[in-house]
Amino acid sequence: MLFRTQGIIIKTFEYGEADLIVTFFTLDKGKVKGIAKGCRKTKSRFGSSLEPFTHSRISLYGKENVSLPKVTQSDILHSHRMLREDLSRLAYGAHISELIYEICPENEENRGVFDLLSYVLTAMESERDLELLSIFFDIRFLGLMGYQPRLDSCVRCSKEYGDLSKTRPIGKFFPDHGGILCERCSKPEEGFLLLTPETKDLYYKILSLPLYQNTFLEKKHPLSPQIRGELKTLISLHLNHILGKRLKSTDSLTWAI
Repeated sequence: MLFRTQGIIIKTFEYGEADLIVTFFTLDKGKVKGIAKGCRKTKSRFGSSLEPFTHSRISLYGKENVSLPKVTQSDILHSHRMLREDLSRLAYGAHISELIYEICPENEENRGVFDLLSYVLTAMESERDLELLSIFFDIRFLGLMGYQPRLDSCVRCSKEYGDLSKTRPIGKFFPDHGGILCERCSKPEEGFLLLTPETKDLYYKILSLPLYQNTFLEKKHPLSPQIRGELKTLISLHLNHILGKRLKSTDSLTWAI
């Protein structure tokens, strides 16, 4: 069976002497793996079309339900070469790719994730704030996958965020519970992150933005260092809880920021 679609490369793995196992995130079937035979040979017909982050029109061939179909064709639509030539862009691109690889199931269409991935990789090639683009991607991706943290009310009793304190409401985010807890429902010995109302409001604002209107973060409403720090820590803690481990790309981001 021959299958044609668009795909963006999120991971590659050398196999044997000349082959490459490639993981694409595709328009029609979500995360898909394929094997490109002989692609590491000098005169390979694939050329540079199987480099990380490359967006191509691809053809896969194999029996129905085969676990590793052959990549028979790959025609570049957008190479995203700049992401591989700049260390900071490479680090953020690796983070995005690893997150998709770890969380998305195979062979499940998700056009929202495909559009988000394509948009953010393209935006990263411009003079945009890479850190803000990464924050934007993480929040939107978690929302699309159904893993967003609950920040507007207590996870246990559903008390709303604004009722958590008689003075200025400060939410306590508990990673092990995937959201905030009120004073009655939380335990002092459990680790938590304090979240200001501004950070909580911005998180939900990012979730509701049209995909192509996120530049307001950089122009109209630039993020303060405090809000940036809270969002980054929130996302990192929540991802560690969801995955049960630390992403390998996190260490690269430490020096890229």
